[in-house]
Formats: sequence, structure tokens, C-alpha cells
Amino acid sequence: MPEQSRNTAQPVNNANVIDLVTLTEDYLRCFRRYWLQFFLLLAIVAVLVTGYYTWSYMPSYEASVTYSLKKTEDVTYDAMVVVRLSDAIPTVVKTKDFTEDLFSQITNVSSDDYGYTISSDYTEGTTLFTVAVTTNNYQNSNILLDMFRKVYPDWASKAVGTVELQLVDVLYSDETPINIYSPVSSVARGILAGMAVCIAFATLYVFTITTVRKESDLKKITVKSCISLIPDVRIKKRSASTKSTLLITNKHVDWGLKQSLLAAQSRIEKLMEKDGQKVFLMTSSLPQEGKSMVSVNLALAYAEKGKKVLLLDGDMRNPSVLKFFGLQDHKGLSDYFSSNMVLRDLIVTQSGVDIISGGSIQGAASSLLNEEKMRSLMQYARMAYDCVILDTPPACGFTDADIFSRYADAVVYVVRHDVPTVGEVRDGMDGFIQSKKLLGYLINRNPGGFSTYGKYGKYGKYGSYGYRHYGKYRHYIETEIENEEEEDSRPERKMEYEKLNTEDSL
Repeated sequence: MPEQSRNTAQPVNNANVIDLVTLTEDYLRCFRRYWLQFFLLLAIVAVLVTGYYTWSYMPSYEASVTYSLKKTEDVTYDAMVVVRLSDAIPTVVKTKDFTEDLFSQITNVSSDDYGYTISSDYTEGTTLFTVAVTTNNYQNSNILLDMFRKVYPDWASKAVGTVELQLVDVLYSDETPINIYSPVSSVARGILAGMAVCIAFATLYVFTITTVRKESDLKKITVKSCISLIPDVRIKKRSASTKSTLLITNKHVDWGLKQSLLAAQSRIEKLMEKDGQKVFLMTSSLPQEGKSMVSVNLALAYAEKGKKVLLLDGDMRNPSVLKFFGLQDHKGLSDYFSSNMVLRDLIVTQSGVDIISGGSIQGAASSLLNEEKMRSLMQYARMAYDCVILDTPPACGFTDADIFSRYADAVVYVVRHDVPTVGEVRDGMDGFIQSKKLLGYLINRNPGGFSTYGKYGKYGKYGSYGYRHYGKYRHYIETEIENEEEEDSRPERKMEYEKLNTEDSL
């Protein structure tokens, strides 16, 4: 059955189940990536909310009176009457007649000037109930309470019949408001509001992520397996002029990174030996995914095994392979296609790897490639070398990878963790899936990978390519490492890595 059909027929299991571990990692990654934006957002919201509470603060003063009701000799019945009276007070005090009666003895003042509220509460199972008068001025609270005490007994008798209201307690307001303003409380509310807004934005980000972050994301695209997880490692730097490209031949390269690349080479070799294949193409969806770094290191890994390997820089738009070795531009493929140059004049040997650069004439493969010369070159390469690696531009946005794939037996796809979207990877892989040349994929800069410098880190300073923009093709792999004198080969690190990076995990 064709791979595309099998992909359609095999939906991902538990697709609707939320992976709490992945969800937590996504939140942490979001806060790490945008920590400055979140900090500014939290500060802005906190200031606004604190300012709102400070500006809108209005002191409240309360005066209250407690009554005991007597209507009959039956305490239970009288308690029921108290409930009725207490519940009715908020409604009664809003009536026009009660308001006029309440303010009848206060001249030249309207009810609006007081901005008051009158509430009531009762003690369950007793004949006691309390009426509280609240205003924004303690003197007004006391005045209104006195007015209420004068007019309310008659209103109570009108509501439930003749009753006897006995005064139990009167509590006048003083100059201390019942809602004392607290700057600390306002700031705390502001911070909590800021945190809530930040979490809301982070949640929106997490649940709208479409980038590839784990192997299961790629299972939606292809049934091919992950060849290797290449860790995201931290490179220390001592001098801005010291540049390297994380070659596995460099004794200072991270040990975990080196082992993951050696493991990738070993598996690629085994997969290709099954069908007697020699030529594989390296590509990715977008620039900045580390494709060329992987290509160079795989070639070096083959050479370390004693294999005769040829590395072709198919990126004729802007060749970069030779720069990994600190070499200047050299005549290469584009020159070979457009002149009568012979191959021996093009080959540069470094660390046991024969390299043919992209050439001095820059442009797209569709305009520079000479099919007859390319076929002749590949025939020679298949006879003269144990392995041929074609490093090409990204498959999304360029046709170069598709053109060069005609001369390759297999395609190895590099996916940088959390950079390309699932859709972009699908678009880039689709042609290779259809031609049945996709061998597998590598997930590069995986934050869960092993590193002697720590679990999370950055292994290089990529150039300012702008991976969503294909108009400018700038060199995008350039790293800085520390110029140390001894190889970091601590045996305890190696033992730990071997436990984590077993053959099954690949």
C-alpha cells in the first residue's frame, strides 16, 4: 500500500487526549521564549489595575441599629415575622414614599446627595435583626441612621401589623471607614491580574501551536521513523573571533551531540545497505534547521568508519559546506555545469571527506544544472565512492531539492524542533513521499536531548536569514565555541548518555 494511503488509514491514537507533560513543556517553553514580553505585559496590567483600584477607591462608613421584635408571646412566630421584615427592608427603603419620609426632616438635601445604602440582617431563630446604613461620609451615616430610627417603626407596623420594636443596640460610625484602603492589596490585585492575563496569552499560544515539537507530530505526515534526535546543546565562547561549526572531528564539540550524529550515520548506513543504495540527499523545510551541519557531520562520520565519501554542496544559491572547514569559496558544481572543468579540479579533501562546493556562479538549480553532466558526475561518484551525500536548499519554497532528488537513492529530512509547522513539513516531504525516496527524518536541536553542557541550550548562532522569507538567502550556520585545550570526555557523561540514547530510542 502506498505510504500516503497508509498515512490516511492510520490516524494517530489518542489524538484528543491532552498530554499533560507536553502541555507543561509547551507552557515553560512559551514563558522562556517570550519572558521579556510577558514581564512587560504583567507590569503594564499590574500598573493599570493598581491605578484603577486607587482611583476608584471610595471610603464607606457604616452606622447600625439592632432591634428586638415583639408581636406575640410565641417566639417562633415572632422570629418568622423578623425574617419577613428583614427581607423586606431593601425593597421598602427604595420606595418613593419611604425616601420622602426619611428625608422630610432634612432640609435642602436630596437623597442623591447622600449616596446611601440600607441593608438588613437577622439572627436565625431569634427575634433580633440589624439594619445598617452605609454612606461615603461618617456624619451622613449617623444622620441617616437617626432618621431611620424615627420613621421605621411606623413602616414596620404597616407591613406586618402592630409590632413592638425594642432598641437593643445603636452603633454610630466614626472616622474610620469599614473598607480601609490598602496599597499592598491593590498592588497584589494588580499582579494577580497581570499573571492571569499572561497565563491567558500563554494558553492561547500553547493551544494554537502548529510547529513540530515531537515525533508524534510527524506521524501525522509519514510512517517513516525518526532516525535520531540531535540534542540542543550550549556552546561556550571565549572569543568572538573564534568560529567553528560543530564538527564531530572537533575535540571540543559536545559529546552528546557527537554521539547522536554517529548514531544517525550508523542507522542511515544500515537502512541504505538493505537496498544497496549509496546516494542520499539532505534537505529540510526551511533554512535555519541545521541541515548543512548535519550533512557535513554525517560525511565525517562515514569517513571515520573508513568509508570513501563524497559530499556535494547542492546549494548553488549560497554555498556553505566549505565554510564549515574554514575554507574560502572554491570552484564547484555551478562552474562544472557551465564550463569544461574536470572533477579533479573541483574536489577539495578535508578530514577524509571529498567535497565539491556549490561553485562560484550562484543561482537556482533549475537554471544552472546541466542534466547530462550531472548524470555523468553521479555515475562516476557511484563507482568511486562508498557514499555520496547531496546537501540541498530547503524543500519549502525552492525546487532545488526536488531536482537533485532525481539523482539520489534516498532522502533524509531534517526538522528543527519547534521551527517549521506541520503544514510546512508536509509540503516539503510530500514529493519525496510520493516518489518513495524518503528514508526517514532527524529532529534537530531537540531540547530533551542529552548534552554535556545541560539539557537545554543553544548550539549555534544562526545568521539573520528569516526562515519565512525566501527572497534573501544568507549563510545561516555560524557558531562560536570556546577555544579549550582538552577534550571533554568525562566517562560518567558517556555512561549516562548511553543509558538515555539507546538504539530503541532512535
